[in-house]
Amino acid sequence: MTLLKYIYFLAKSTNQHGVHSPFVYDFITKCLYSRKKIDGKESYSATIEGINPKQYNLLLKSMRYFGVKTVFVDSENLKNAILGAGIDVSVDVKLKDNQKYDIIFLQNISQPSNITSLLTYMHNNSVLIINNLYKNTPTLAWQEFTSHPQVTACINIFTQGYIFIRNEQGKEFFYIRV
Repeated sequence: MTLLKYIYFLAKSTNQHGVHSPFVYDFITKCLYSRKKIDGKESYSATIEGINPKQYNLLLKSMRYFGVKTVFVDSENLKNAILGAGIDVSVDVKLKDNQKYDIIFLQNISQPSNITSLLTYMHNNSVLIINNLYKNTPTLAWQEFTSHPQVTACINIFTQGYIFIRNEQGKEFFYIRV
């Protein structure tokens, strides 16, 4: 089943040349496709359940690209790996009231979350990353998030989904091969 989903994804996807949004084009070329050496990759540990080294590398690249200061992750092991990567960032594993996060990274979605409640923890230019997008429940969560009116840009790279809230951008969906 996953093979069929991947073939369907490949048929729909493009690279940076099919993207006409300057924000998304820059994100793809300067972050996702960047070949610069990422400091902190060695902090990855096999004990981080549900995330492989490539996905961890993409998370670190995104954090550096956006210059984030606050991050929410749903795993204590992932929090420890990020803190061990030497990035000057505040990482939480429990959502704090009145806190706005630059990146929210979800890897353990057991059921589609209440979208509106998660979006209250995001600000303009926040990004929500859903890991392992094509497992059953994350796919449902992805569909729920992308249909929300507050969400403006959605990037599907098959292994992860990036959801942006940017008031200055119209609603767009992208399928990108990485």
